[in-house]
Amino acid sequence: KKKGRSLFFRANTDHPIFPELHSIVKKSLGIDRVIEEVRADLGDVRAVYILDDYALGKDSGLIDLLIVGQVKPERLQEYVRITEEKIKRKLRVIVLRMEEFEGSKGMFLQRPHWKVV
Repeated sequence: KKKGRSLFFRANTDHPIFPELHSIVKKSLGIDRVIEEVRADLGDVRAVYILDDYALGKDSGLIDLLIVGQVKPERLQEYVRITEEKIKRKLRVIVLRMEEFEGSKGMFLQRPHWKVV
């Protein structure tokens, strides 16, 4: 799609090689590595999901994260700031205790998602 002097591309998510291309893009942005590096320091993290646009392969500049477990809020805020600087994207984070997640799992997992941890 052309907008002004810019060209925008969108991946065909139905194409058979999309999963492999998506994996390459994730690795090049480094979000997988960043999450693994900080996960242990956050507390008792049971799962991390990336939701919505980014999970579909759309880079809107906003990445929605769902963290399941008990985390240290001050450490999470620090890591969000550091991660946003590294990947040049805005993070929107939802933290749910395991019991909360179990009660609302269907609502979250019906949205486009992929599990990082």
